[in-house]
Amino acid sequence: MLAAMDELYEEFSRSVREAAVDLPGEPTARVREGIELVWQRFHGPLFVAAMELWTAARTDAELRAALLPHERRLGTQLRRLAVEVFGEEVAGHPSAEALYQVLLTSMRGQAMTYALQPDAPRTGPYLQHWRTIIEAFTPPPA
Repeated sequence: MLAAMDELYEEFSRSVREAAVDLPGEPTARVREGIELVWQRFHGPLFVAAMELWTAARTDAELRAALLPHERRLGTQLRRLAVEVFGEEVAGHPSAEALYQVLLTSMRGQAMTYALQPDAPRTGPYLQHWRTIIEAFTPPPA
C-alpha cells in the first residue's frame, strides 16, 4: 500500500510540475491560476488514498509509524512545488512556510468535506479567500 502511495506522490509531483510550466509570469495571475492548479490535485486518487490511510492509521500504530515518513516527504514535496507554482516572489517571503501550511491545511479540510459529496461543485468562496491570502504576499502590479 505504501509503495502505491509513493507512486501516487511521484505522479502528483510530476503533474504539478508539468502544469506549473504553463502558469503566467505575472505574480497575481500566477497566484490565481496556481491556487486552481493545487486545489484540483485535492480531488484525485492521491488524496482519496491518503484519507483512507489516515483513517486506518488512527487506530493502527504500525501503519501510523510506517505512514508518517511518507506524509512528511509529501509535505516537503508540496513546499518545493509551491515555489514552482507561486513563483519566487511568494516563495521568498519570510512567512512563506506559514502561508503554505495554512493553504494546504485549509485545502485538505475543504476537500474532506467533499468526501461524501463526490458530485458537488468544487468552487466556492474559499477559492477567493485562498487567492486573497496569497496575493497579499505578492507586490501589486506596476
